[in-house]
Amino acid sequence: MSSDSQITVKIKVNEVTPRLTYVCDFVFKQRSIDYSFILGDEEAHIDYTFDGGASELLYDENLERRATFDSEAKVYLFNERKDYFASIFYVLTRMEEYTATIWDHHDRFTAEQSELKANGILEFAICDRWAEHILNSIDISVQERSSDFEVTFDIDNTYAYKHKLGIRRTLSIMRDRVQNNKKRLRERKEVESGGKDPYDTFTDISSISEKFKTRVFWLVESHGKYDRNLDVSLPEHQNVIKEISEKIPVGIHPSYKSFCSPSMVEDERKKLEAITGSRVNVSRQHFLRFKLPDSYRTLLKAGIKNDYTMGFADATGFRAGTARSFPWYDLLEESITELIIHPFVYMDGTLNEYLKLTPEAAKDRIKGLHEEVKHYGGTFRCIWHNETIGDYNHWKGWRSVLDYTLSLYHE
Repeated sequence: MSSDSQITVKIKVNEVTPRLTYVCDFVFKQRSIDYSFILGDEEAHIDYTFDGGASELLYDENLERRATFDSEAKVYLFNERKDYFASIFYVLTRMEEYTATIWDHHDRFTAEQSELKANGILEFAICDRWAEHILNSIDISVQERSSDFEVTFDIDNTYAYKHKLGIRRTLSIMRDRVQNNKKRLRERKEVESGGKDPYDTFTDISSISEKFKTRVFWLVESHGKYDRNLDVSLPEHQNVIKEISEKIPVGIHPSYKSFCSPSMVEDERKKLEAITGSRVNVSRQHFLRFKLPDSYRTLLKAGIKNDYTMGFADATGFRAGTARSFPWYDLLEESITELIIHPFVYMDGTLNEYLKLTPEAAKDRIKGLHEEVKHYGGTFRCIWHNETIGDYNHWKGWRSVLDYTLSLYHE
């Protein structure tokens, strides 16, 4: 039978749990297939009881359930049982991150620490592969896999020199003089004399948005070691934000130090709303800095309903095993929340600054990721910055990588 058959998949279970419902929504509802649970002896398509081979993971609330990876079958075993449903839950909820003890200097869980990378499955939409394995086991073939495309931009520094005044400008000039950085001194003089700022690529971003689904995330915090955008009280800064927001959806880029502070996220959200005149309930963490479950609970308390942070800074691929958007499951509350997670597959800085790839090697990596999303469904979503698409400084030659990414939309 095919996936467009009007069949309701019947699943025999020991009991209905939030974990089980969450996984079955991903496997079946995400693919427009109806399902129902059976508790009695009625005939079922799938026997997901202990007698039928189910492990314990989806029937308990254990956060430290030991998982063993079968490298041959490329699936997890729980209490020595190969379990595709439980494997999906384990990866989709990022269960390994709840019990992690090693973080990088930004307090981030990294790909280097992840089982996904260690087990060689980070570059695969592994949860979708497991879902299709389940469907194939009951002779449901997925005929059509819906895929989408979205390019996103983080605005960490609206301008390199333009409108930077007062003590910040003075200290920057002093540093450049001490370091004898003639290039920056010359560029600043040119910009202040009316030349174009090297980070001013907003016309390009607007043009891209006319042809491709585009989203922008704006950092509105300007005080801190890692939060150094222009002050949003500047009318000139407000004008460019408002101008972009009239063409492209603009979400909040919560500041580095706000990742566990609901009040700070809410304050920054309100600042952005005051400028754009629109409700803001979409975000992506600055520096991709988040920790489970604290950061996602922070976003919900601050009125955020959609988050675009799910992915690694130090590696490309599928941090949650999928390119599909999905609701966040709070493992400490054992509940499906209202926060929708929108994963990305690569970030510009990952390719250039972390992996040290050449532009040509980056294109090869991107092609493989795109083929995975195209085959298994979801949204091929990437992150760029206004300062990285102008072939400026160490980003020279990288605009061609963005253009190559955009060209894949038509494949």
